[in-house]
Amino acid sequence: MLKRNKLEKEDATTIKKKRKSNDIIKDIEKKFEAINIFSAFCDAHLTTAVTFQGLQKAVADLTIEDLAAINVIIPNFVKFNPVSKESIEIEFENLKNEFSFNKSLPTIKPDAVKKFIKQQNDLFKKSLTQFKKHCKEKNIVNINDHLLYELEKHIPMPYLEEEEDLFGLNEEDTNTNNNISIPQLIEGFKSKPFYHQQLDNLAVTKTLPSKAAILGESNDLLSQRMITILKDRGLNQLYIHQTEALKGLLHEGQHVIVSTSTASCREFTDRQVEYSHISTFDGDTPSDQRSYIRNCANIIFTNPDMLHHAILPNSKLWNRFLSKLKYVVVDELHVYNGLFGTHVAFIMRRLRRLCEMAGNNQIQFISCSATISNPDKLVDVDGAPHGKKEFIIWNPPLINPTDKNSERRGAIAEGADLLEYLLENNIRTIAFCKMRKTCELLMKQVRENLQKKQRKDIVNRVMSYRGGYTAETRRNIESQMFNGELLGIIATNALELGIDIGSLDAVLMVGVPWSISALWQQSGRSGRRNEDSLSLIICDNSPLDQHYALYRPDPRLRPYPSQYVKIRNIDDDLFAVVDITDNRNIILEEVELQRVGFELYEGAVFIHQGRTYLVEECNIDKRYSKVHLARVDWTTSQRDYTDVDATSTKEMKYVMNSRYAVSLGRVKVSTVVFGYYRIDKRKRIIDSHEIYMDPIVMESNGIWTDIPGSALTQLKCLDIDPMAAIHAACKL
Repeated sequence: MLKRNKLEKEDATTIKKKRKSNDIIKDIEKKFEAINIFSAFCDAHLTTAVTFQGLQKAVADLTIEDLAAINVIIPNFVKFNPVSKESIEIEFENLKNEFSFNKSLPTIKPDAVKKFIKQQNDLFKKSLTQFKKHCKEKNIVNINDHLLYELEKHIPMPYLEEEEDLFGLNEEDTNTNNNISIPQLIEGFKSKPFYHQQLDNLAVTKTLPSKAAILGESNDLLSQRMITILKDRGLNQLYIHQTEALKGLLHEGQHVIVSTSTASCREFTDRQVEYSHISTFDGDTPSDQRSYIRNCANIIFTNPDMLHHAILPNSKLWNRFLSKLKYVVVDELHVYNGLFGTHVAFIMRRLRRLCEMAGNNQIQFISCSATISNPDKLVDVDGAPHGKKEFIIWNPPLINPTDKNSERRGAIAEGADLLEYLLENNIRTIAFCKMRKTCELLMKQVRENLQKKQRKDIVNRVMSYRGGYTAETRRNIESQMFNGELLGIIATNALELGIDIGSLDAVLMVGVPWSISALWQQSGRSGRRNEDSLSLIICDNSPLDQHYALYRPDPRLRPYPSQYVKIRNIDDDLFAVVDITDNRNIILEEVELQRVGFELYEGAVFIHQGRTYLVEECNIDKRYSKVHLARVDWTTSQRDYTDVDATSTKEMKYVMNSRYAVSLGRVKVSTVVFGYYRIDKRKRIIDSHEIYMDPIVMESNGIWTDIPGSALTQLKCLDIDPMAAIHAACKL
């Protein structure tokens, strides 16, 4: 038989001598049957990852070449995933998700397993007949020699070591030219393995036509100095919406809202600035520079958090600036909604009051948004040009095409394939994810896919960007984005707004965004230099996404004191994640206390920039976790419980004059992680582990009510778990 030592190829002549040609086909068929039985059993009962080393124990004399030969007969049947120099994970495409299960071990009837094994064996025989027929049509006399020749094309790539330098880019890595048009790119989808007729339904695509610029007259609105500055930058005229806004602002003394296509309103605010002392004042500003900025700056870039925590509480120190403040520019106005928007509205009221106390009642507000609708005072004549945009709603295929009720392929796996295709065609792309963990899982999958293809030139040009990274890491990534060194960015909505990341060709949205404004804001990140662009929404398995994929309800888609009040839902109590690999002892990022129980328990797999780390220690009292770099092919899911205890009642109201009350007060929330599951790539439990971890205790405000005894009795009569029913009611 053909054997390899640590995946090294043997000489072709030696391979041929080791087999009698008449026995090769029979030998492969016999081993396929053995593999089929073993893998079906694992899939139905053990729910564990299958490795080549595990297969060798179950199937005598099995070699990598045997699996490659199966791929010759049944194309793409075997998938190889080298996870280390000594180990390869094996996945059989037709076995994938054949038996449904959850986190408990399933009960699969033996007859169903036997039936499936027979179907797979019949598939092999049918494919073998087709292979022989193909050889005959091509006048290939020696089928065995042909099989030995072809199998070499299916031998897996060797394992690639991790790159240690996150920010090291070679000059040749950044020299790429995009010579493919967006229509050609979309047509290319149809020839890829991940394509399953997603574009056959024309309702999932929409072409937004290009538009030429509409210019306005601005000579009587700007000073001669500003006109000269603009001309020096090659800007001889402003867009019409910018000149209309200037008229309302300068001649009529009004507050202005500019609601136009993405970025054009921001250019307006940039262009009207007559250059003076401009500074950034945020949480990363060094302490020794803050006093100088406060006393000398004419223009300050800041955020609501700094207004709330640093500027307004110290209004006496800021009196010089507040007394002369003329314009307050609020970019991305649509973001300030809900509870956060209410907080920011109160902050702006405090700002106006403090300005009045400083003798200044002349401030004007300039607000910009690409997606806000129905404001009271609006400039919505859009003069900004933009290129043609292709908009696509992409629904992953059903795992079992014959069962319409089966789940669809995961959005992360589908997004990784699509992003990889775009990057290989030198399409500058940003992929938006709705959660931090999704962001890192997508980055991990893309990294692994590219490493298998030995595309180090692309791996080095893809990075993730999200909240939690250190200031230095964020600045490094932002610099590479702006300078065009990165080809792909995987981000949360932290990059939906506020940061100029240069020109992008495509946007992938992994999961439908939670609001229409966020959808258009993310979509607007591509095509910012009047070039054609692509926006693609990848729907996941959630009911919301599937409803959107099927019905697309939006017609365009057929297309008080600062130290006590938090204006965002962000915990100030942070955990430091310390990388101790090879005694580095550097902080990777900071994680909110409320997320520690989900991400940083001992034994957990923590993902940063798509790299996997194992948590060695979690110190609740000192607020740090120690992790080390580890190449693993599994993730973890915590086993935990949470107790919520009311400690005091501030207010109580009865419901509709009944004897049942709703209470408001202080609560203590205690989360205990007592173990975790190891989960493989197919979301199957490999095993479970028990751990001891101190409770994570937080105090907060809470609302609660007592469940009527009659309701609990009724639930029991209906054989409904009361705890499950209460949990479900909390989600309404």
